[in-house]
Amino acid sequence: MKNVDQDSKTLIGWRKYPKTRQKDFLSALRNIKKIKGTKQEDNVQAQWYAVLNYCFADYKENKDYATHIEKLLQTDGLMFVRNITVSMNLITEFKSDVSMSKRLEQEKILAQVIYYLKRIEEHIAEGNTLHLEMPNVVLAADVDQVFVINARVLWDYLKLPLGADWEKLNPRYVYDNLEPKILYERLEEDRNINPYVYDVEAKDFDVNDVIGLIADLAVTDDVHNLTKIPVTDANIRGVFDEFSRLVTQGKTKLTSQEQVGMFITALTDHDSFLIKKQYCYTKKRRWNVS
Repeated sequence: MKNVDQDSKTLIGWRKYPKTRQKDFLSALRNIKKIKGTKQEDNVQAQWYAVLNYCFADYKENKDYATHIEKLLQTDGLMFVRNITVSMNLITEFKSDVSMSKRLEQEKILAQVIYYLKRIEEHIAEGNTLHLEMPNVVLAADVDQVFVINARVLWDYLKLPLGADWEKLNPRYVYDNLEPKILYERLEEDRNINPYVYDVEAKDFDVNDVIGLIADLAVTDDVHNLTKIPVTDANIRGVFDEFSRLVTQGKTKLTSQEQVGMFITALTDHDSFLIKKQYCYTKKRRWNVS
């Protein structure tokens, strides 16, 4: 996942999770799926803790920079890798078996995370005895799905005029009851929140794709800091699925073959590829995606 042309001081160091460990990780998740309720969530958390600690905290190059993931301020886990010029400040949220591919579930999880971010922000302002930094990456996972987003897109939510609701409502209540409404309305309208949801049970799932994405997003303040990712079946599928979802909003009469053709055209003729209302255009062709 590292871009060899980029100064190493601007990258987050990590090591790959070995295939043998991945096999055990996936086997454990399959067994955990038989457990229900909070015990399932706790076991999912333990499996991901092992992965994250191995890849980041226990990596020898991070010896003087990284912390092991820990449940602080009632979060499901915070981890920090403070490099010389950049840092990875990860906040995690784990669930029992939920439908993470559904937009509403993503909004519920992120609403809960936003409330944790508010607690972290207040803790830092009040003296920061735990030596925290504002999270810049979110990892959310259940027994068979996981997504990662840039937490910076959530920072502006901390300015919402929620008044007493910031203190009165706890993060779990926010998740369970879809309140406060102003927060959920804002999340529903936010087009910057479009996570790719990894299917852990997919044949080509590689946990290193998730770890690499975490490391990349940690240093992605803007487009100038984007790093290269490997061309793998999972990554290509992820980009295609996200492209199709954004263009068609999940509703289209186009066949799968037509969608693939449109996707390839967007990649190869991107300078003339335009999206307007229900149509996609190039100089030579037009698609009705509604």
